[in-house]
Amino acid sequence: MYGTGRGVPQDFVRALAWYSVAAACGEDTARKNRDLLNSKMTPSQVECAQALAYEFTSNAQRTD
Repeated sequence: MYGTGRGVPQDFVRALAWYSVAAACGEDTARKNRDLLNSKMTPSQVECAQALAYEFTSNAQRTD
């Protein structure tokens, strides 16, 4: 969704963050998409995406 901008503004950092979360949960397609997108982004963008993915998972753990 965020990677293609379908229905939302295109945001590669947010896309990578969500692919990372899904890949950590064992989703093979997300893992492939994460790796592909990761290779096209700057180190700074990847760092931001990793921080955002951490924030997503930290927030999810607090609400359980």
